[in-house]
Amino acid sequence: MFSLNRLLNYVMKQGSATANTLGVLAVMYSGFGVLLSWGRGSDDELNTLTAATATGLLYKSTGEDSRLVCRLQHLYSLC
Repeated sequence: MFSLNRLLNYVMKQGSATANTLGVLAVMYSGFGVLLSWGRGSDDELNTLTAATATGLLYKSTGEDSRLVCRLQHLYSLC
């Protein structure tokens, strides 16, 4: 049987790691959005889409599982 104490311990342990990850993603997305807005001189849907894509690509490329980076490097014969 799953006890309430066990559940609370799990949530507290995983919660801080999840909050940290989401905070990093939010800062990256906001930074890309501001840079794109400033660089293009407009604030539109293209900035939102580009900022989200750049955030996802950068976040996944820095992880342990960086298959995307290896595929791109292989495309340019660097891997």
